[in-house]
Amino acid sequence: MILMCKAITDNPKFRAQRGQAVVEFALIASLFLFLLLHLMEWGFFLWSKTTVENAVREGAREAVVISDWGTNYSTREAEIKAIVQQRLQALPGQITNNIAGNITITILPDASQIQSIKVSIANQAYVPITGIDWLIVPQNLAGEAEFRFEGGI
Repeated sequence: MILMCKAITDNPKFRAQRGQAVVEFALIASLFLFLLLHLMEWGFFLWSKTTVENAVREGAREAVVISDWGTNYSTREAEIKAIVQQRLQALPGQITNNIAGNITITILPDASQIQSIKVSIANQAYVPITGIDWLIVPQNLAGEAEFRFEGGI
């Protein structure tokens, strides 16, 4: 029995097939790994985008219940930015770096006659979690929410 196995494995035809299997595995495994990393990166990007959208929505909801925008604009703006930043704490630090400068609060049409308040984050750089920059995912995160102002409390 052992002699027969040795004869089969010494056959050059079978050695070539083993080498072919290794090459095929390497090709398929690398393709599978690429697709897996790409899928993970897209999933993380979509989670990050949803987190940003929810944060600006929460900021806008808080903003419409404030009644003294006309007299205390800078204080209220800082409060809303702090609320948005607090909601973004789940994101990694490399994504939320310098995010305060990208948060915009817009009162429409102006602070004396408020009809709606819009909170937005635009052009926030997205940093890939896998560290692979050449994967095809968007480079920026953005979110916007606008609520009708009903007089505040």
